[in-house]
Formats: sequence, C-alpha cells, structure tokens
Amino acid sequence: MQGRAIYFPSEARCLLENLSPSRGTFKKAVGREAVESRLLTLCTARGEQALATLREAARSLAQALKLPKEFLVLDSLIGSILKTRLSTLTTTQGRALTAALPYDADRLELFEKLAAALRSQPLKQAEEVACTPKAMIHFAFLESYFSNFIEGTEFDIEEAREIVLFGKPMLSRPKDSHDILGVFRQAVTPAWMHQVLASGIPVETQLRKRHWDQMQERPEVEPGEFKLKRNRAGNTEFVEPLLVRGTLVQGSMLLPTIPAGLARALFTMFLVSEIHPFNDGNGRLARLVMNSELSVVGACRIIIPTLFREEYLDCLRELSREGNPIPFISAMQRIQAWTAAFVYDDLDAVIEKMKRCNAFERSLVQHRLLDPQQDLNN
Repeated sequence: MQGRAIYFPSEARCLLENLSPSRGTFKKAVGREAVESRLLTLCTARGEQALATLREAARSLAQALKLPKEFLVLDSLIGSILKTRLSTLTTTQGRALTAALPYDADRLELFEKLAAALRSQPLKQAEEVACTPKAMIHFAFLESYFSNFIEGTEFDIEEAREIVLFGKPMLSRPKDSHDILGVFRQAVTPAWMHQVLASGIPVETQLRKRHWDQMQERPEVEPGEFKLKRNRAGNTEFVEPLLVRGTLVQGSMLLPTIPAGLARALFTMFLVSEIHPFNDGNGRLARLVMNSELSVVGACRIIIPTLFREEYLDCLRELSREGNPIPFISAMQRIQAWTAAFVYDDLDAVIEKMKRCNAFERSLVQHRLLDPQQDLNN
C-alpha cells in the first residue's frame, strides 16, 4: 500500500500472541476465552484435522517467538476440543462440545428462550372437536394429507382419500402412498396419539421408534436412525450429526418446566424441527409429536392447511434465525382455533367447507385463509 508491503501474522502466531498477558487500558490481546471461541469456530468450519495442523504450526513458532507458555495454553485448548485430554474449556460452546453427550449450545439457548416465552403467559387453547370415532378418522386423514402436502408429497384430495380410507395405494407412487399412510396411522392410533415426548435420555429411543414406524417403507432414508450428514432447508442449517443426541436430550429436559397442552406442544414441535435429527420425515414427525401433546390433554390437534404453509414456515424461520418466538406462538394459536372451527363427522362437508376457506390454495397473493365461522357468513 503506497509502495509499502503489508504483512499479516499467520493464524498460529495470531492465536499465540492473543494468549499473551496484556496490561494497560488498551489491551493488545483478546485473551484465553476469545481464543477458545475462535478455535471452536475453526473446528466447526474446517474440521478436527485443521486444529491438529494449526497446533503443529504453533509448536514450531512458539520457540522463535519466545511464547512457550502461550503454546502450552493453546495446546491444552486444542487437546480439550479434540478430546485428547481432560476438558479445560470455559465458554458455553466449549462446555457443550466437550460434554459426555456433546450438544449445540446455540440451539439450547434458543430452546430456553422459547420455553421462557411459553411459560410467560397462558395460551388460548381450543378443546378437542373430533370426538366420535368417525370424526377422529376424518380428522386424522386431513391432518396427514396436509402434513404431507407441506413436505412436497402432493396428492389430489380424492386420490389421498382412496389411499388412506379405502386402502388403495397408487401403484405409480407406492412410497408416497406409504408416507401419507404412515402419518395417518400415528394420527389415529391411540398409542401414538397420546404418546407425549419423554424428557432426557429416553427421548432418543422414543423418537427413533416413532420415525421408524412413520418411514418404514423408505429404507433409503434409514428409518429410525439419526442422520450422519448435516441437513438444511434453504439457508437454514440444522444441528450437526454429532450433536443431535445431546441436543435432543438437553432440549427435552426443558419439557417439565413448560405448561402441558398447547405450550408444550409448540415446544416439542420446534425442538424436533430445529434439530432435524433424521435424514427425512422431520417436519411430519415434528407435527405428530406436537399433536400428541394436544391429544393427551383433550385439546384440538392442529392442521396446517396448504395456504397457511408459508406463514407457518416463515414463523419457524423467524424463531430459528432471529430468536423471536412471538410470531410463531401467535400464528399457531390462530391456526389451532381455525382447525377447531370445523365439524369433522361428515368428510365431504368438511372438505367442501375447507375449500371455501381457501385451505387447499397455494397463493397468498390471490387468496387469504378465511375463518369458517365468520368470513363465510358475510
């Protein structure tokens, strides 16, 4: 620059010098905690081998720079992250990574924020409306139909009816047919309907069994097995595979602190959705565990109609990326009230009424979701 060369320190030298004691008003080094955070970030971004390579570079530099004590600290931090020695980490992220079951500290902080919001005030909760055996079957069919449609398993409503209620899977789409049957089975079978999410270690086995039952006809997605590769939706990256078990366990331990019913239902749904523990079927599984929390207290299960899909996903993104739970909590209370406004004993009648409410439409530009008790009467 302006005829002069500019030199930057190597990453190893940068970290060593930032572990040096710093005195005075304007500190020249950020200190151990900041270096630990940087190492954790490097490990996440580049992998464990990058830390091992960095350590060897620092080892050769430490003598020339006369920073042997700083190298010992750096060596200890890297060894702790790589779990080759007893943990000496002090940051929240460091303690999470080196726990017996490593977990995602940022996600746990997000779960704690949602739990606090759900505890802060009572939620409006609609009571169960599908009380007869026939109404329960019809409700479960519509719940499964819309839940699969959200995930891209799209059928005409009459095609879905043939598959689910008349036992006629589409020969041209056998696996898609089994997807809608898998969700229906768990939405209508009492043992699944009333299975609330466990807290702590048992949540692992419980979710794996539930996922296996749901996705058993798709061996290519490894039903019941936690993912081995990180998954994402758009710009949202979900929990690292190595942190899935610990994050599930830690997050589920917040469940007893949240009021039963809609509040706990929303928490369980977001817990599973945000971790995304399996290769496929996570969204459908998240909504099933949510609805189980509602059924067990005699509250109305929630249907997410096609026209509500974008608002539903937008609220999840707002919570996931910005840490704002208010839109999600508000939207889910509204859609539960909407779901509870229908009578489910006559399937033809409820489908027709949902169509008049624009439930099956896709474009929020051209349509709005109508209230079955108000807008249709105007």
